[in-house]
Amino acid sequence: MNRIGAFSAALCALVGGAACSGSQAPQLTGLPSTSTVPKVKLEAKNKMKRLVYITDIWGTSAQTIDVAGYPLSANGPTSPSNTLGGDKLGMEFESEGIAVSPQGAIALDGQDGPSGSAAVNVYAPGASGNVAPSTIYACAGLGEPLALTYDASGNLYAMNFNLPRAGSNSIFVFPSGSSSGCPANTQTIFGNNTRLFGNPGGIAVYRKKIYAVMVSTGTASAILEFPTSSNGNVTPTRRITGSKTTLQIPDGIAVNGTGEIFVVDNYSYSVDVFAPGAHGNAAPIRVIHGAHTQLYDPVGVGISKDGRIFVVNSSFNSNVNGDSITVYAANASGDAAPIAVIPGGHDYPKSEIGNPTALAIYQ
Repeated sequence: MNRIGAFSAALCALVGGAACSGSQAPQLTGLPSTSTVPKVKLEAKNKMKRLVYITDIWGTSAQTIDVAGYPLSANGPTSPSNTLGGDKLGMEFESEGIAVSPQGAIALDGQDGPSGSAAVNVYAPGASGNVAPSTIYACAGLGEPLALTYDASGNLYAMNFNLPRAGSNSIFVFPSGSSSGCPANTQTIFGNNTRLFGNPGGIAVYRKKIYAVMVSTGTASAILEFPTSSNGNVTPTRRITGSKTTLQIPDGIAVNGTGEIFVVDNYSYSVDVFAPGAHGNAAPIRVIHGAHTQLYDPVGVGISKDGRIFVVNSSFNSNVNGDSITVYAANASGDAAPIAVIPGGHDYPKSEIGNPTALAIYQ
């Protein structure tokens, strides 16, 4: 069981609720018509395919697929356009996090990795199949980099989980273009003032701001904001937390072009959207939730340049068929049906989606 699956089980034991039963997954019948999916124009200057990537654990006769990428226009059962998998990747377990740089490099949570210590593995742009990482970041204090993201300049942010002691969680920032090892100018956000307490969820960067999701049963779950220049034991510039937020087990996070903050909630099967500048005990400005949404244990979210909302759902290896990618219109709210679905799990083996944990978009 991965970090959110284990945490969900613990919280369910405390609070109960229908969402914890694990017995009902969305029925992926009547998939949206492919005519409803907007076409994505490719820039001629870059021939790399624009894909939505997910971490994966789909087994084939040849190897396990750790990463699968699908066209942004995909709808219905779809074979991946690109996959990474095999022993050369240097993965100890399934990656909990994934990020794609502006140049197309793919970063994964390598955990112990080939270096023998906790690591972030980076694979060269265009990498495919069973390939070794081109860069491996490993620093003292890097315990388990569970969430990853890049900024527009190519700096890589890793939200790190260590033993549950005060201030032990941290954010590492590896400078763009830096070599393997622990770069001398790596930033580390760490310490009691950071409020990085609990279980790390997702991380996103938007306009020189870091947004970090923290999940906790002891104190309220929260979205923390730091300047991208932060280093050391710094205090968040903003915290979104409190009963009005409705955050229970938040996980993946993304920010759209207008600064709206999107967070998937693994417990309530929802996408919560907060206004730009939200702070304190702020209620979402809209929520995507309901039977028609086909959300099931959502773990990752990403926003395309045209505003579409991509969500990856996971069954966490249970006996239900919840593994899928669901896509929503930019203004979706309430019990909104997806405009596209890539179904997975055992009922849709063509898609090769099994127990995904995170999502990233290259566009």
